[in-house]
Amino acid sequence: VASMAYQLDLDVLDYYRLCIFEFKQTADMLSIEQYLHQFISMLKEQFPGERKLLFYEKNKISLLIGVPSPAMLTTLNETLSRLQKKWQSLHKPLFRCAISKQYKTLQTVSSLYEEALQTLRFLHVRDEWTITSYDKIGLNQLILQVPPKDLANFIHDQIGELLTKANKSHLYETLLAYFRFNRSVQQTAQHLHIHTNTLYQRLSRIEQILNISFQIQEDALKIQLACYLKENYLTPVKKRE
Repeated sequence: VASMAYQLDLDVLDYYRLCIFEFKQTADMLSIEQYLHQFISMLKEQFPGERKLLFYEKNKISLLIGVPSPAMLTTLNETLSRLQKKWQSLHKPLFRCAISKQYKTLQTVSSLYEEALQTLRFLHVRDEWTITSYDKIGLNQLILQVPPKDLANFIHDQIGELLTKANKSHLYETLLAYFRFNRSVQQTAQHLHIHTNTLYQRLSRIEQILNISFQIQEDALKIQLACYLKENYLTPVKKRE
């Protein structure tokens, strides 16, 4: 690693973060390559004194940036957000940016890259063209480690009965609202424009169908997680294979 760092003009003992910039695809990939070169020039201007390694492939740019003090990278998200606004003000193609956590030494480069890739997947799932970092995605750090098929099966096991029959769709919408308003009966009923008694009846029906109790913490947690996955990750499979 020390030999590689020397050849690349990097310091083994610096603090590092890795950023992956992904640009929106266009029909003209030649113009994308021109935009990539322009953006690389902007990155070099933005970080003139930092040690860095830049490379690109297709519609992505990877930036490995190293500094001697950890405090120097704490505002990286904000710096890149300003750069994104400047870029878009010039009517350039949209891009999103996934950033790893900060690590000391180049020995951690594989962790940097893996975290940036996971964060990029998170942005794909959300279809967001923004900038975020691995330490900002919270619970999704764990979810992204699970194969999509396993997530789909979990959703099916927990709330599949509410999703497979058309006449129960209003119960699923009720469930979403119930969790959205932190299980507040008053706020949920108001949002759904129904009486609280009607809401209690629906919640009781949901408990019967799913064979759970909202008074049992584990039951409530797994159902809420299944709803979160359904809304943010994928449509569940109908049957296990």
